Amino acid sequence: MAEAETSSSSSSSSSSSLSKLRMTKTHRTTRRFDEINADLLQNILERLPVPSFASATCVSKLWNRVCNRILSRPKLASALSLNPSLHMAVEEVFDKVLSKPIRPHFALASIGSGFSLIDAFRLV
Repeated sequence: MAEAETSSSSSSSSSSSLSKLRMTKTHRTTRRFDEINADLLQNILERLPVPSFASATCVSKLWNRVCNRILSRPKLASALSLNPSLHMAVEEVFDKVLSKPIRPHFALASIGSGFSLIDAFRLV
């Protein structure tokens, strides 16, 4: 009888351990899946126009967190124009950089040696 109880308790113990192992593995898989979902969601939300982006923050707590993450990280944007006209080159670069739905916090501008830095600064 004692043998049966010992056998029963050891099989119950190993069953419990196996169950915990499965739950831990499932939890890790779910967490990875959630991280991928959040990355995809961020990629999508970054492309929304501002009014839609503002509405998206109200959808759920996850969406709100992702939107806050997008807004809290400084955004760096750069663009290059090989246009020989300074005026057209600056306009082209700004159109590329500022056409993003969520505006960058920083923009890099590189002016070729053939242009006046002062003239370029005035255009900016």
